[in-house]
Amino acid sequence: MKSNSIIPLDSDIGKQLHEAAKSQRAIFFAGLPGAGKSLFLQQLTIMAHNEGRRIHLMRWDGVRVAFETPELLSRYPEINGFTDPAIRKAVGLWARNGMADWHNNHPDEKDILVGELQIVGNRLVELVQPLDDPLEPLLRSSKVKFFVPVPSKKIRNRIEELRTASIANPKHEKETRDAPINVVRTNWQEVYQLAVELGIAEPYSGIPNYEPKIYEGTYSHLLQHRNFEILDINTMFPAKKSVYDFDIEMHDLSANNSEVKKAFNTIEDQYTKETLKQAVEGWGDV
Repeated sequence: MKSNSIIPLDSDIGKQLHEAAKSQRAIFFAGLPGAGKSLFLQQLTIMAHNEGRRIHLMRWDGVRVAFETPELLSRYPEINGFTDPAIRKAVGLWARNGMADWHNNHPDEKDILVGELQIVGNRLVELVQPLDDPLEPLLRSSKVKFFVPVPSKKIRNRIEELRTASIANPKHEKETRDAPINVVRTNWQEVYQLAVELGIAEPYSGIPNYEPKIYEGTYSHLLQHRNFEILDINTMFPAKKSVYDFDIEMHDLSANNSEVKKAFNTIEDQYTKETLKQAVEGWGDV
């Protein structure tokens, strides 16, 4: 197991991740596709496992599967790699209830929830929005940590190259579900546009170049109601295996059929097609 560890525990990032792995109730990696979230999540789960923690996972690509049955996809199809707004919102509605149930059903301090959320495009943004529900005190507490990996320009370019290669020749079946480069770059454009609206960036035509400081500033805004830390990524950590290979026992949080149905019923009761579109497009409003 330890052979899969590639981040030295005495490095700055290693120390940040290791301390969280020992002490936190839940840890989330937030940010765009192509920022290294999956690698750091994998490495943190290894650290947590080695500390005797029981790992539970909540990842966008994992939890959305229950909401993408053939019947639901026929009603809400994926277009050009982008998940339908109704599915994005349904997953988010379930996620808070799903995390609350997990917290209540797994009170042992050995249990830890590790998650991954993009936020952009309304992908699990509900976990960072300050809502008046039983889960909010936990999400605001010091027992839940959000990490934002912020790669340098050089590292970001290299990650994009590796993603293109892994999608073309996957080492793991889950790599085929990774966001393709057109989605990665469109997501960055959405983040940049929010940065312009916040006064963090200047208007730009076309798809702007990746800028770490703009990225960091925008996600700092999105996580203003949460306990978060920035991970400055200036070094490539060469993965020995796919970032989806864990080789340890883990438990994936997933919605059951009745929970999926309840989420879509809520959407149909509370939203019209237009108001749903507006809600999803307003993902930056936290």
